[in-house]
Amino acid sequence: VGLTDENLDMANRRATVTGKGGKSRLVFFGQACCQDIKQWLEARQRWLKQPGTNTVFINVDGAPLGAPGIREVLRRAWRDAGLKEPVWLHLLRHSRITHLLEGGMPIQDVAKVVGHVDVKTTASYYHPEVSNLQDAYDQATGGRTAPEGEGRSTSSLLKKGD
Repeated sequence: VGLTDENLDMANRRATVTGKGGKSRLVFFGQACCQDIKQWLEARQRWLKQPGTNTVFINVDGAPLGAPGIREVLRRAWRDAGLKEPVWLHLLRHSRITHLLEGGMPIQDVAKVVGHVDVKTTASYYHPEVSNLQDAYDQATGGRTAPEGEGRSTSSLLKKGD
C-alpha cells in the first residue's frame, strides 16, 4: 500500500516492499507491468494535489491510496468482470503463488519471493486445478497405469496381515 517511487527499480523490474512484521522483500514484475507503471507515474502527476508526492498509488484526491481504497478498487473490478465467487486481496497472493508453482518455479524459490520462512506455508497457498493435477500425474507416470499383473491389486491390499 505504501509503495513509493524510491521503492521501484524500473531498470531491473522489481520493487522493494515491506510486509507483515516489517519484513522487506523484492517483488518482481514483467515488462508489460513495467510499461504500465511508467505510464501511470506520468499520468499520476495530473492527479497530485501536492507536487513532489512520491506515493505510487493515490486516490482521486491525490492522497496515498490506503487498504480500504485498494479493496474498493478490487471490489469494483470484480463486479465489472461479472465474477460470481467473492474476491479478496489475499486471494491475489494465493493466485500468484499457484501461478509461480505451476509455471515451474521451485517451491523454495517461491517461498523466498513471497517472504515465507517455511515452504509448508507456501504449499498451503497452492490451489491447483484438477486438470493441472491430471497433467502432473500423466507427466510423472508417462500417462500409464501399471500393466495387468504388475504391482499389487486392490484386493491384495485389503487382505488381513498383508
